[in-house]
This record gives sequence, structure tokens and C-alpha cells, in this order.
Amino acid sequence: QSIVCDFSKTSEVATIMSPELPKDLTGLAYCVGSAPLKPLRSASVPDMMEAFSLNAVSAVEVVRAAMPTLKKNRGSIVLFSSVAVQHGFNNHVIIGAAKGAVEGITRNLAADLSSSGVRVNCIAPSLTANAAITASLTANEKIAASIAAAHPLGRLGAPEDSAALAAFLLSSDDSSWITGQVFACDGGRSSILR
Repeated sequence: QSIVCDFSKTSEVATIMSPELPKDLTGLAYCVGSAPLKPLRSASVPDMMEAFSLNAVSAVEVVRAAMPTLKKNRGSIVLFSSVAVQHGFNNHVIIGAAKGAVEGITRNLAADLSSSGVRVNCIAPSLTANAAITASLTANEKIAASIAAAHPLGRLGAPEDSAALAAFLLSSDDSSWITGQVFACDGGRSSILR
């Protein structure tokens, strides 16, 4: 089930989400994000606050809304970060900071919720083809090919790459012993130098 909500209005998220959540909810994936790419000299305080609010604060509010049901059902939560947190890139100060907060939230929520049997993990993808927030980078074939070549596996990510990992973390008995982790889903970009 998907729920439509304007996640940029953080004060309204929990109020909108709570009555919409199914009572048998066992998994929650917060796949909302942004990719504001600017050099530091152009990054304003409102830019920083908007990215932090959408990526980090709204994630916490969605989890807050789902918490009673997830605790009752011993559910699982997956948040999304970015390869830019662990591997610095030019013009990524805004999103790197916001997604770094998401990784901190992941680990701390995992600690808070583990006694209830709720697992919290995070996926940190690299640039994903066909994603609306990265369309400006991947629309140009030369730029897309150049970025793909920077990944050891030689291609951009596909939405299905992160979706498969999220499905494993959310619903698989095989992931029942995993919590508080940040998983790179980035074609090797964060850990293999090229």
C-alpha cells in the first residue's frame, strides 16, 4: 500500500500518516529524498534546512506514525541514504549532510527499537538511472556514461537494485538478525577505488 503525503510539511506528516496505516503493517520503507547539488558558496541555510527536513525529520515523523503498529507486529524499517555520505563528492555538501543524518537516525532508532523487536536499516545507493531526482544528470548520455564509468561495475544503478535489497531487509526471514546497518548499493563506488 502506498500513501500520498507532502513530506516537506514535516509538522503534518504523522497526523496524515497515522490513520492511513494498515493495522497489519510489518514493513516501512521511507524512499523519499532529494538531490540538491550545489557548491558550498551557493548552498544557503534554507537549502540545508529543506534537505534536512525532507530527508531526516520527515523520516522520523513517518516512523513515529508507524511505531505502534510496527512494535505490535515486530516490523522492519528501511531508510535511504546516499553514497555521498561515505565518499565525498563535489557539490554534495547539502545532500551529504542530510543523508548523514539519516544514517545516524538509522543506528539510533535501531538501538531504541531493538527491545521491541523492530529492526531498522538503511540503504545508501549511488546514482540511480531513471530516478526523477537524478534525471538532470542521467538525461545526457555522455554525462551518464561518464558517471557509470566511475563505478567499478561500470553502470549506473537501477531502481530494482535498491528495491531488491529493501525487500530483503523488510520481509525476509533471512534478514531477521540484521539491524542498525547501512548497506551500500552502489556498484562498488564507496569501497573500491578506480
